Amino acid sequence: MRILLILSLVISSCVNNSSKAPLVKYTETSILDSLRINSNAASILFHHQTKKKSLIAKMIFTRHGIDSLFKYVGQLRIDTNCNQGGLYNRFGQIGLYKDSLENVKVGDIHFVLDGDCEGFYLQTEKYLKRYEMTTQGKIFLSELYNVYKNRLK
Repeated sequence: MRILLILSLVISSCVNNSSKAPLVKYTETSILDSLRINSNAASILFHHQTKKKSLIAKMIFTRHGIDSLFKYVGQLRIDTNCNQGGLYNRFGQIGLYKDSLENVKVGDIHFVLDGDCEGFYLQTEKYLKRYEMTTQGKIFLSELYNVYKNRLK
């Protein structure tokens, strides 16, 4: 009886239940949510437009601050005119990190403040995704840029 019970447990553990498991479907929001959840620090950088020079304008170390940054990212843009590398001018970026010492990078979100290619850009695997910039995001980043723009010259 004992052998029969052990044998039935072994057989039932070998049955493939993968067909019953729900398929995980990754959406655009899950990519952004994953970045947000895994980030514990962020740095906002502005790039000089012709020199290879960047300036760290702000460091963020709080959960509330990280969540606020992601509220500035709007919907995914279907228009792909600016989604090729070099066609949009990387004005700045938000570096996302696992720790406050910036040892483990989670990812980068680049942004453009003005023009036809205004928005946020996220490099995922082999593709560049463009997201709209909310009005609050444009105001926040523009005000921050105005404070530091003279230091980039």
